Amino acid sequence: MAKFTKKDYQDAMNQIQKEWRNFDVPKLIHDRIIELAWEGTKPEVVVKIIMEEFEAKECYANKCYHFSDAFKFERERYARIGMYFICDVCTESCIPRSCR
Repeated sequence: MAKFTKKDYQDAMNQIQKEWRNFDVPKLIHDRIIELAWEGTKPEVVVKIIMEEFEAKECYANKCYHFSDAFKFERERYARIGMYFICDVCTESCIPRSCR
């Protein structure tokens, strides 16, 4: 098995940070997440509702929640300490048809 160098690690972290800053949640999904957050719905329930209402896979619904404004302050706090949400299992097929 190949061993990762410090450069490999840094390149991977740069890619994760770039994705972290560039993902845009589709407006329909974002608005629904915000509505549910204002109602005090727990994050895991929000993800399930997004999955059901938009026929999204769990990985994509989770990604949308984490990149929404409902999670903004936690996301910024995590970024400051070097924690990034990684969704490497998501593919284009995970995106609901209504959002493609």
